[in-house]
Amino acid sequence: MIGEHLWLGNTGKFLLLLSFFMALFSGIVYSFGTRLTQKDEILRFNKTGKWGFFLHAISLIMSCFVLVILIFNHYFEYAYVWKYSSVQMPLRYTIACFWAGQEGSIMLWAFWQALLGLVVMVTIRNAEPRVMAVIAFAQTAILTTLLGINVGSIHLGTSPFTLLRDLPESVGNPFFSNPAYLSSIQDGVGLNPLLENIWMIIHPPVLFLGYASALIPFAFALSFLWKGNYIQGLNHGITWTIWSVFTLASGIVIGGAWAYKSLTFGGFWSWDPVENASLVPLLLMIASLHFQIVAHKQNHYFGWAFGFMIISYIMVWYASYLTRSGILGQTSVHAFGDNGMSLHLLLITCIFILAGIFLLALRYKQLPKKQGPDAVLTKDFFMLAGCMVLALSAFQITMATSIPIWNKLFGLQIALPLDPVRFYNSWQAPFTIIVLSIIAGLQYVHYHQYKSKAALKQFIAAIVIAFILTIIILLLTDYTRPIVIALFFAAILAITTSATTFLNYKAGLYTSGSVVSHIGFAVFISGIILAFSNPRTISSIGKNMNGTGYNQPQGGNVVLLRNKTVKLAQYYVVYSNRLVKGAETLYQVDFYRDAGTRDKSFTLYPTIRQSEKMGNVFNPATHNFIDKDVYAFVSHAGLLGADNETEVDEIASNREDVPHGIINANNFNLLSKQYIGLKQKLVYGSYTISLDSIWVNVKDKDYKDVDIFAGLTVGHPA
Repeated sequence: MIGEHLWLGNTGKFLLLLSFFMALFSGIVYSFGTRLTQKDEILRFNKTGKWGFFLHAISLIMSCFVLVILIFNHYFEYAYVWKYSSVQMPLRYTIACFWAGQEGSIMLWAFWQALLGLVVMVTIRNAEPRVMAVIAFAQTAILTTLLGINVGSIHLGTSPFTLLRDLPESVGNPFFSNPAYLSSIQDGVGLNPLLENIWMIIHPPVLFLGYASALIPFAFALSFLWKGNYIQGLNHGITWTIWSVFTLASGIVIGGAWAYKSLTFGGFWSWDPVENASLVPLLLMIASLHFQIVAHKQNHYFGWAFGFMIISYIMVWYASYLTRSGILGQTSVHAFGDNGMSLHLLLITCIFILAGIFLLALRYKQLPKKQGPDAVLTKDFFMLAGCMVLALSAFQITMATSIPIWNKLFGLQIALPLDPVRFYNSWQAPFTIIVLSIIAGLQYVHYHQYKSKAALKQFIAAIVIAFILTIIILLLTDYTRPIVIALFFAAILAITTSATTFLNYKAGLYTSGSVVSHIGFAVFISGIILAFSNPRTISSIGKNMNGTGYNQPQGGNVVLLRNKTVKLAQYYVVYSNRLVKGAETLYQVDFYRDAGTRDKSFTLYPTIRQSEKMGNVFNPATHNFIDKDVYAFVSHAGLLGADNETEVDEIASNREDVPHGIINANNFNLLSKQYIGLKQKLVYGSYTISLDSIWVNVKDKDYKDVDIFAGLTVGHPA
């Protein structure tokens, strides 16, 4: 075909295939080397396995570079490039095209695992063979999803280097029978406008680094169960587990920050199924870390430690299955559609599960065990209890998130929660309170060399301080829900006890670092409570300041007319200007403290990004205070030139902390588009229009002749 750059795609395919075979070769060679007894033979096999993994990593990195070349040159003959890139996108979003789709994100995941494998290879020489064998086989597994080749009737993965004309849906399309078809493709589809955000450049790489990092503790667990050297496995496993927890937690928090700044993703944490799928491995890794610390210090709980190291990585693959199988396509805004890889991903997950179960069962009786019963007032018991709570939390999230799978596998009809936030919060809030309480109590067990009476006095003092601080916070705010108050108290208690321990502890940085992390966790929970447990819609009640004196509609909806002042809570709000920057329109909304002096407090710029291919995207704007955030977005407005002064523009509702729906209007005439919800009111001038009822008259069984009626009430505001 004319104009196609086939040599680049073929090079990328070859490099991926070479990387796959080198990973497989490295894993096999390393495995055989573990069976040898002669030192020179062991060294020779290890050196060969090392070179095999090195060639695997180099080939994979070069294939990633080829995909970058295709994207940046906009070679739209390749399906992946056409689907996710566009000549109109800025450079920063063109970079993000690499991981915007399934194939690219898996390549990113494999890329991080290869780099981490190289780090392991050069840092742990004595433990190298078995650990590297596990890492190499894991790389072999992930690369099968990128090969895009047929083995008999089996199709292995989907390649990022597939030509647009080779897609199944393109077969037989007369458009591609033209040798010069490529000259007719002037642009690609490009990123979904929802993803054209600075966080798209940061969030996926950090999150997938966290996913990739979970492989290393998994590899240590399997390798040392394989070898039977349990102590050495934990020494390395603890360090890598800390890194895994840090990177995955960072990725999740960054994603939450993105969701909070966005209109579509439901706020900082909306318990979306894909969000849940990423949280579960983190909870299990945190539990794994604490089990490893106990096993390292007290020489028991090895089975729990290795088990959680293994299950953490398995749940990363299960999360990948949930997000890429298409099974969550109707329940999550984050999930990919089904591309035929669901069975493939499920098989890989099952292989890892079987490998972990086999080695744990094989070595379980040989693992060091504690002699005698556990005492209750010990560090071991508190950490065990905390880990069990984390495991229960992860189990509840997994079971509820997997409802679509249970329905499909067993023919069930379990309904998904109508209000996921309320449902999950009702389960997870008690778990969080218990964990925070355990953190508070843990500070007085084995952290100080005090007598029990002295420790008890300090703990009681911390409880009193936490109680007083909780009362002060409640007096300064309007929190009334018992579960929120209990969370506040538990978080403040954990902070006060941990801070006291940190100030008084005289030992090394290792333990003090754990105290700081506990303080950070408690502070993070406190911040979440403050930010998201008590949202208030400030546009519920407003008053127009242009002389008519009518009240704005109830229910969190408001229409702002250009240069007309509306009072929203303590603010006087004016939509004053509109700026057009390329495909994005910014609306200037000024907030004043005093309508008379026009003392401006701050300005928000909610935007509408126009997209002919995917529809308009409404990006909110947020102004941050210490004790609150003010959040506003546009739902509908005229998108003509900014210099058209005859047009009436409308701005959407404003609120503190979380998004909410709005009413939209255009010029008040029969040709206007009016958006209004049932039982809501729309105010225009001196009139209110309320939508009281909607009913449907179906005239035939095929729903081809249907009448839709609406009951409206028009009148003056009370």
